Amino acid sequence: MNNLRYVHWLEDGGKSCSEAGKSGIGLAIPKDQEPVPAGTGFWVNSRAYLEFLSYNNLFLDLKGLLTGLSVENAGDLWARSAAIRQLIMRSAVPEHMSREITAAYQKLTAATTDGANPVVTVQGTVTVTATGEGVKNLIEQYDPYVDISDPRQVVQYVQRCWGHLWAPRAIYYREKLSCPHLDVLPEVLVAKDPVQETAIA
Repeated sequence: MNNLRYVHWLEDGGKSCSEAGKSGIGLAIPKDQEPVPAGTGFWVNSRAYLEFLSYNNLFLDLKGLLTGLSVENAGDLWARSAAIRQLIMRSAVPEHMSREITAAYQKLTAATTDGANPVVTVQGTVTVTATGEGVKNLIEQYDPYVDISDPRQVVQYVQRCWGHLWAPRAIYYREKLSCPHLDVLPEVLVAKDPVQETAIA
């Protein structure tokens, strides 16, 4: 079923794109997190994020915004973090990418009894290629966005999850560990709301 470029279905094994062998990067999910049932959602892989950056020519912008950064200067760190996140949110998600994510979301509609848009949760996590002491500080799982039931909002919240990668804390630890920023990449889970699933059942 997964002949898509940016989407990996949970029903293809319930794993992230990286766990499924597409990148060899480990997904950082806390051990106490409840697993998401297969067939109830999909991952947006890190390839989407990298192609989004490339499409908008953001690599040089990111480099410029990080040049001369002093992470021990909280004001400087927060200002640059905000500038990067604004840059990401103001940049366009490529149309073909947006269509693929939207189409994947709309396929979840088939499981609703009334054909209504499913209510989903969108949650970002990261994959880390770096190794060594302190890498655990690079591992993040962000608070989910909940009660989303509009295809366009799904894409917007995926984009917000990409922006989370540039939160002050995340930048701080990567800089302190001398970890290249592109060694930490986002994956985003779009999963049906379990409350809605229970109601349907």
